[in-house]
Amino acid sequence: MDAGRIAMFDAETLAQGAPFACLLGGEAVEKLGNWAAWIFRLGKDDRLTRQLFTMAQDGRGGLWPLRSAVFLRSTENLETLRSHLRRFTQIPDEAGKRYFLRFYCPDALPVILGHLENDGARRERWYRHRGKTVVESYWIPDPDAPAMIVHHHDDTPPAHPANIPFQLDAAYRHIMAEIRRIQQRRKIADAVLLSEGNAHDLSAHDWHRIVDATIDAAWTAGVGPERAMAYIAMGALTRGRAVSAEEISRILQLPDSPGQQTERARRFAEGAEQAPVIHDDWVLRR
Repeated sequence: MDAGRIAMFDAETLAQGAPFACLLGGEAVEKLGNWAAWIFRLGKDDRLTRQLFTMAQDGRGGLWPLRSAVFLRSTENLETLRSHLRRFTQIPDEAGKRYFLRFYCPDALPVILGHLENDGARRERWYRHRGKTVVESYWIPDPDAPAMIVHHHDDTPPAHPANIPFQLDAAYRHIMAEIRRIQQRRKIADAVLLSEGNAHDLSAHDWHRIVDATIDAAWTAGVGPERAMAYIAMGALTRGRAVSAEEISRILQLPDSPGQQTERARRFAEGAEQAPVIHDDWVLRR
């Protein structure tokens, strides 16, 4: 569980007597425990189990909408499991500098395990330690449906031993880049929803399709500021269709400064098209 996603987090109250532990240790628990990862053993009749699988929107009776947890199956005791998972809380780069890895975020874990599906040496590390299977399967809440994304351990030994160092190499940099993009898309979409809602009465499918496609096009076009991306997405919703990378480049007159990108995107969202017509060295605006 990600304590940072739960208001007034209190591990002992949540556990209700069931075993639990923080993935941090020592003084770090006192300083950072309210933003750290915690592991709880769940029983089918436990109160916490019911809370984690309840859809109540206020977060008081149900924790599912908060996307605050990932699940796993293991026959090992809590301390063995904690020791195994603690290995992933930080990842060093090639120079030895360490970075915190929030692998337990529901946006991150399916990307990590999905990318390593055909990378036996790196994937094996997430399930086994010192030749012993510690995790049988990971269960991650699907962000778009009341369902789970499941990754099972493959008992077939990898073609090569898991001796590749756990570090921020090219494979993990690619994974981290995709996680950042997923999280940025979610952040922008949440901002658009909060600001714009569904003023044009689109279906949920169409709303997300237009916003997601427009954000992807903004990345392709090279838009920098998240605020500019949000404005472009708002303008796309007003028009009832996604905006292409080529259109975005014309509207924002890319490349340009972040401030100018944001201002032109704001005007686009408000209906002032800003799409220039290029003629020789002159820019004529509608």
